[in-house]
Amino acid sequence: MSPGAVIYLLWGLWFIAWLVGAAMARREPGTLHGRLSFLFHLIAAAAALFLLMLVRPWPATDLQYRLWASGVPDGLGWVLVVFALASFGFSGWASAHRITCLKHGARLVDSGPYAVVRHPIYLGLIVAAVMTATLFGQPTSLLGAVLLVAALAAKVHLEERVMTDATHHAYRSRVPMFVPFWPTRDADKTPHNLLR
Repeated sequence: MSPGAVIYLLWGLWFIAWLVGAAMARREPGTLHGRLSFLFHLIAAAAALFLLMLVRPWPATDLQYRLWASGVPDGLGWVLVVFALASFGFSGWASAHRITCLKHGARLVDSGPYAVVRHPIYLGLIVAAVMTATLFGQPTSLLGAVLLVAALAAKVHLEERVMTDATHHAYRSRVPMFVPFWPTRDADKTPHNLLR
């Protein structure tokens, strides 16, 4: 099996797991924010996967615009697959941890992977998308990774905008958004400034 085939398999498994998790997760069915957030995430994930995995450039432009003229060497390809697998594992751990905490009545999940970064699920997906785009090295794959990163960044902005209470402010002030141990921008803000 080639590194590219394994990447296809990993994304396929993730997409199925995400659909099942989205169907089972507690949503805010009565709010417009809950419905829009779910719809936005579904469309962004489907579009990014389509570009990352399914669309191929025209054969005449494929080699002309590829990052790797002869493809990624197998050794590097397998390294990229290992990083993608670790990223999916981190994302899966975060998802399972979040569901468990919410089932036990937690209002804010700030333990496990959420003690390292505020959005570990999205971080895992972003790293996996970058590894995939690097492996394929095609314009459409790069566009898919950029689209997924942009969609997740917009979703994070929406999510954090509605979380304005003191508990969320304290969490944002001590835990970085995506990069572990990175200083947070919210550390010097008061809760009133977060409403802007």
